[in-house]
Amino acid sequence: FDSHALTSGQPLSAPLGGPTTTVNKEGDKAGAVSYQPQIGQPAANDTIRDAEGKVTVVVANPPGTQGILFVYYLDGAAKTSPMQSSTYELTGVERGEHKVAVAAVDPNGSELSRSASVTFFMKPPTVKH
Repeated sequence: FDSHALTSGQPLSAPLGGPTTTVNKEGDKAGAVSYQPQIGQPAANDTIRDAEGKVTVVVANPPGTQGILFVYYLDGAAKTSPMQSSTYELTGVERGEHKVAVAAVDPNGSELSRSASVTFFMKPPTVKH
């Protein structure tokens, strides 16, 4: 037992193959992997023109490790169950201002971290007669 680890701010892990959730000195769950997803697409303040309201959300920095899944959010509401894909196509997005975010979750669905929200604007194409 390393009592120094209790005050050094270093993560602690359970001995001998026990649970692997790490806890920092403040008692917060740190997760097995330190990872912060970032949205690469759409870019902040993009105007999306799509007649069907489709918007592709891309995680700019996939973790490269197994065991991290993603949940995609539109305007604060989860649009997916946890999934492995770092790309997701939202459909039926209505005209106006919207915010997207993505959360990194563990295989049990517990949120490890969440990206900053990215604001975009949906503006269906105009039809010229």
